[in-house]
Amino acid sequence: MQVVNLSRASTLYTSNSYLVTGDWNASDDVITLIDPGRDPGVLDTILNRDPGRRFPVDLVLLTHTHYDHSALIPAIQEAFSPRILTADPTFSTGGNPLRQGDLLKIGDVMAEVLATPGHSDDSVSFYCEEGGVLFVGDAPLFGPDSLQEDARRRLVASLEEMVIREVRTIYFGHGEPLLSGCREFLASALRRLRNGGGTVPAGPP
Repeated sequence: MQVVNLSRASTLYTSNSYLVTGDWNASDDVITLIDPGRDPGVLDTILNRDPGRRFPVDLVLLTHTHYDHSALIPAIQEAFSPRILTADPTFSTGGNPLRQGDLLKIGDVMAEVLATPGHSDDSVSFYCEEGGVLFVGDAPLFGPDSLQEDARRRLVASLEEMVIREVRTIYFGHGEPLLSGCREFLASALRRLRNGGGTVPAGPP
């Protein structure tokens, strides 16, 4: 599994846009774009990648449908005609809306869908056991956040699932990834939510 943030150098306000590929560019890899964002440069980067390798986009996953994560969808559709999956039933194409516990192949590994509401009702995260990788989008893991009780309860349930996993890297919707101390970070967020307060201090670590 390889993960590249295609919008890292963007000068626009946009989400991180992660291209997930397999380690060996195998024919059965599912080339996946997580959160295309809104910077047209993301599409240009995909089109201009090493022409000797297979880099279409087979699947687009949205952690949620806010414009800074999804505005590039029409251009991606026109260029690659991928399946587009979200937890928003009005948005997904090529499959049913994403639900807690769904398993999907991305790159050359399997990803599990975890509902992480609070930032939006349709927010989900993607956990890849192989590699210990977690994509959380804008899940409210930084606080303080004012969460409605139902969203707090559901987020606590998801974090309880996350903290027992071997999470070694967390990719956020904005900012740099967390490359160490991931389980401690998630456990801290869970403790604060259980106590009814905000989550961890604001901003990616």
